[in-house]
Parts: sequence; structure tokens; C-alpha cells
Amino acid sequence: DLHCGQTYNITVTTLSYSRNGFSSTSAQIQTAPCIPENLKAELNCDSNAVSFSWDVTDGAKLYTVTARDSQRVTASFNTSDTKAQIPHLECGEYYTISVVATDNICKSPQSAVVNVHAGPCTSEIIAAYVDCDSNTAMVSWEPSNGSDFYIATAMGIDGDMQSCTVKDITCEIFHLKCGQSYNVTLVAVNGMCNSSESAANSFQGVPCTPEYLEANVDCANNSLLLSWGYSNTAISYMAFVNVSDGDLLHCDTTNTSCYIQGLKCATKYDISVYAFDGICTSILNASSEVDTVPCVPGDIQVALSPASNGVQGIDISWGSSNCAEDYEVDIDGQIEDDPFSLYTLRSYWTPSTFFEFPVLCSSTYNISVTARNPAGTSSPSIPLAGLTVPCSPNNLMASLENGTLFISWTESFFASEYVVYAVSNSERSEICRTSELSCEAPNIPKDMIEIVALNSAGESETSKINLLQDSSTPPKVLY
Repeated sequence: DLHCGQTYNITVTTLSYSRNGFSSTSAQIQTAPCIPENLKAELNCDSNAVSFSWDVTDGAKLYTVTARDSQRVTASFNTSDTKAQIPHLECGEYYTISVVATDNICKSPQSAVVNVHAGPCTSEIIAAYVDCDSNTAMVSWEPSNGSDFYIATAMGIDGDMQSCTVKDITCEIFHLKCGQSYNVTLVAVNGMCNSSESAANSFQGVPCTPEYLEANVDCANNSLLLSWGYSNTAISYMAFVNVSDGDLLHCDTTNTSCYIQGLKCATKYDISVYAFDGICTSILNASSEVDTVPCVPGDIQVALSPASNGVQGIDISWGSSNCAEDYEVDIDGQIEDDPFSLYTLRSYWTPSTFFEFPVLCSSTYNISVTARNPAGTSSPSIPLAGLTVPCSPNNLMASLENGTLFISWTESFFASEYVVYAVSNSERSEICRTSELSCEAPNIPKDMIEIVALNSAGESETSKINLLQDSSTPPKVLY
């Protein structure tokens, strides 16, 4: 037997007895190419393109590649290379691929085939909604050609991810977070690839239970102010108040607060609040049990003492609150407009209606007062904002040129203006008032220059400088 893909030389020799000699004739033949072997295929799941290769075949000049799906030949082409690619296979289809070698005269038998299963087709979600009683998502979709199973994934806006994996075309997604909006997508999977994601479908979990429920009783008019934290995705709230005699009071509101009147003193109230998003109500309710609590302290007044050593006393007073037994005062603010220099001060609980805090100059402050009794604590009062006096100006400099006195200083935070005084024989006289950081004045008899910074809180401590007539000598700054 001749080997495939080989070239043979054939010689025919003739013996002639009459001429006592030999004669010969030769020819060359080429056997058919060998069968291509070691055919391998690799599917690119992103593009559904299949790349394949095979070993070099003896005697081959060209190769014919053929791809068939379950019904027909879908691709057939020639190549001189030992690798090729077929782009864009039909999703979900099974393909058989074979190669035949040719030398322009003969063809080899067909190679062993390789089977390729294209990636599954992308499915589309038909419906996605939440069961209000269990906070479980119900998802359904169209069947996908070529899929073995499906993965539905719900992604929340905060990154929470929950999924289900099924062979069916419906599934339930559990462990959803309340108040979360979710986008759900679907991927079909087979033994080779995943499909591309479906278009997203959105739904939202049941609203969260309102938190931070507060009940403030106005003892003066027997009313109850309920407030609670905002519940994400809620469009309205329902608050219920059960009183000891069996009456039920309630309010429906789109706000995070509710005012209920007609309460009785020394009565215990069972309070519950539900959130509603237009479809579902929160599974749990915010609940509380309260008696009468003090009203929010009001009529907060502030008196400022003169500054001393860079500190100003803030005397705080307020009107007494119905039902209150004692009070707490909180003050916080910022020093010299520096976001890294924040402070917070808090008083002890006191039955008095006044308290004093020492606060640094050039500072802001926010003051609030809270009242309490055995039933609970009121909400803090509306913060009262203000400023302390400016710190005394620094780096005070003075020079005398041609009979004119030039004076400068560095800024005092929160100062609205500065006043410069000349002091002679212990008598003080104003020589300039400005919002700038320098001024000039005629030279008058003086022993010392003093400067103060002003704002709505009052006057800073005084900065002083001994004035030397010899301008070649730097002045001395006194603190």
C-alpha cells in the first residue's frame, strides 16, 4: 500500500534480446493527502466565535473546513493555514466541525469531527416583584435556547447582592434588605458558556421599619408629637396610639412627624408606626411605650462676660419646661474658623435654669438645652448660634514717617472692626477705627498704642505696644 501524501517515482524497464540491451521509462505520482488529525476547537464565550486548529497534513496544499448545525451546513471555506475561526455562531446551537485536506487533485477523507455547543441565548425577564408578606422577590423569564440552568441576580443600590439558581423559568430571591431598590438580571448557563446578561428589571424591597421613634408630650396642652427617622422608599406613614382606656388614636402622614391631641396626663401610651411605599407596608412596626415627658426647653438667653486670658464666659438661661425635673446644656462649635479645631461641652444634669461655660475667643457656638423627668428626655431645643469676642490682635507694629504714625496688625478671626487708641499719661484716646488690618494717624503725644477687635459679641482683650520714637528700632510687642 502507498502512504498518503507522498511523492513516488515509477520506472518501467524493457529488456530487448534482439538488440542485447535494456530500455526504461519513468514517471512521478502523488498520493492523496493524509487525513487531518488532532483537530481542536475553542469557543470564545464573549463573541460566540470558535477558533480551531489541526496538525500539518502531508501532501496538503489546501484545507476545506466545514461547520454544520443540527439542520444544515452553516460555513465552508478553504485555507492554506492549519488554524481558522468561525465568528458569530448562532446562540444555543450544537455544531460539528470537520476538515478535509486537498492537493488540487485529490482530497483526503474527512477528519474526525469536533462538537461545539455555542453559548446559550440571552433570555428576557418577564416580571419581577416583591411579596409584601415575606420580602421575597418573585422573578420569571422566557426560556433560553441552549441553556442548562439560569442564574437570576438582584443587585441593591448599596451593593447588596442576592441570587437564585434554577433549571425552571421562575425563582424566588430571599434575604432582601428592606428599603432597597434592586435591579435584577438573568444569565443563562450551559456546559460551555454563560449568556450575556438580560436587560435589568427593577423592584424594591418592603419599606424598612421606621427607626428613632420619639414621643414628646406637651404637658401644657395634653398633646403628643411623634417623630421618627426617614424610611427609605416610604411615601407615607401610619402612626397608631393605644391609650389605656382602649381608645385608638392614629394619623396618616407623608412627613416623619405626627401631632396627636387629646391625651390625658399620667397615662401610658403604646405607640406604633408603619411605613408604606405605595405597594407594601413595613413588615414590622416601630413601637414605643411612653408616659408624659417634658416639653422642649425654650426662651434660651445668652449673656457674655468680658474676655480674660483668651477665654469668655457664656452665661446661658432658659425658661422652665412643663413636667421637667432637670436639664442638660450642650454647646459645640469651631475655633478660629478651623475645621480641625472643633469642640463640644456638656453640662451635668441640673434643676436650675441657668449654666455657664468658658469658651475660647474667636469661636462659634451652638447651644441647645434638653429637659428630662422619670418618663424620659425631651428633644434638644433648637440650637442657638453665636460668636465669642475676637481674640486680641497680634503682631501689632507701629512706625513714624514724616510726622505720620503707621500702625498694622494681624487678623483676629470673626472681628468686624478694630479700634486703635493712643495712651498718654494713662489717658486713652481713639485715633482710628477700621475694618482693615492697618491705619494711619497724625503723630500726637503718646506713650503706648493699644488696639481692640470688635464684633457682635463685644470687645476683645487689648493688645499694646510701647511706642519708640526712633523708627530704626523695631517696636516691642506686649501681650
